[in-house]
Amino acid sequence: MLDRVRPPSAPTTLPGLDWLDHVNDDRATALRQFIEGWYPLPDTDRVPTTPSVGVHEALAAFYRLAQGRPEVLGVQNFIRPAGELTTGADGLLEFGYENQGGFYWSLDPSQDDPIVWTDDEPAYRYAERERLSGFLLQFSLYEAMVSARYHAGGGPVPTPIASELLSTLRRVPLKTWMWPLYQTSFYVAPGLIACVDDDEENEECDISFGATHRSLLRPLANQGIKWAVFDG
Repeated sequence: MLDRVRPPSAPTTLPGLDWLDHVNDDRATALRQFIEGWYPLPDTDRVPTTPSVGVHEALAAFYRLAQGRPEVLGVQNFIRPAGELTTGADGLLEFGYENQGGFYWSLDPSQDDPIVWTDDEPAYRYAERERLSGFLLQFSLYEAMVSARYHAGGGPVPTPIASELLSTLRRVPLKTWMWPLYQTSFYVAPGLIACVDDDEENEECDISFGATHRSLLRPLANQGIKWAVFDG
C-alpha cells in the first residue's frame, strides 16, 4: 500500500565513500570528505565562532566543518559549541557530552592527537580506543546515522543474520567506539551507515541503519527481522 502511495524510486545522487580510503593514513581528510559528502550544503550566512580556549588542530578543523552545519555538533550527543569550551580543575578540556548529561568527553589540550576520556564521575573514567582524530570520525558517523532521514532498527539480531545484513557494506577501519560500555563498529555504503553493538557472549548484536534515501533500506525488508523502526 505504501508503495502505491509513494512509488519506489532510485536515488539520483548519494554521499560517496572516497573518504574511507583515507581513514588509515589521513584522518583529517577522511573526516572532511565524509562531512562534506553527508552535509553538502552548509549555511554560509552563519558567523564563525572562535574557540573560547586553545584547541588541537583536529578539533579546530572539526569546528570549521561544523560551520553552517549545526547538526555536525550532534543531535543525540553533542560536541560543545566552540565558544563554550571549558577546562576542568584537572586541566582537561571538556569538549563533549551525552544528551542527558550522563557522561562527558575530555582531553588533554597539550597532547598531539590526544587521548579522549569518557567521564562519569565518580563512577569511572576510561580512555576511548581511538585518539581524537579517530574519535571525531566515529562521533560524526554515529550522529549522521541518528540524524538521517530514513532508519531501520530494533531489538537484538543474531550474529549470523547481522553478518548477512552487513555483507554488502564496508567496515570503517577503526577500533570499537564507546568501549567498554559498548563495542560499537560502523559499516557504510554510499548514503548508508550501520551502527553495530556486538554482544559476543549472547552471539547477537544491536544494529541500526541510517540512510539518505529510503530505497537503500529496502533490501532489509525481507530478512525475517521484526524491525521496531523501518522507513524503507
